[in-house]
Amino acid sequence: MQSISFDIESLLQRVSLVGVAVSALCREHGMDDTACFQIETCVVEAVNNAIIHAYDNEAGNNLHIEWLMENKQVTITVSDTGKTMTQAISDKLVASESESGRGWFIMNKWTDSVFYASIDGVNTTTLEKFI
Repeated sequence: MQSISFDIESLLQRVSLVGVAVSALCREHGMDDTACFQIETCVVEAVNNAIIHAYDNEAGNNLHIEWLMENKQVTITVSDTGKTMTQAISDKLVASESESGRGWFIMNKWTDSVFYASIDGVNTTTLEKFI
């Protein structure tokens, strides 16, 4: 098992750094270009969602990203302490291909599973993909 975690401030300008880090981790673990692109895109979408929706685009908040590679499965979590997403909104976004729900659609299409939970004030999006 290999893991790494890092925190970023809730600024959209920081999201590209997350993408670079995730892409490098994918390549380090021998993933092909397609898998790297898909995982990077999904993580960037999850981070964007947290900044835009949970934190209302306000700087000064923390996002925690964790990468875990075990056997042939990568699990990435993106956690925030902003506003929660209700189940009704979550179900609607998962099925949506509209602009506002496209990130959730992509995450569901390019990973093996996507989970969202809010426990004790911490919202977490978990992405899992088998390599």
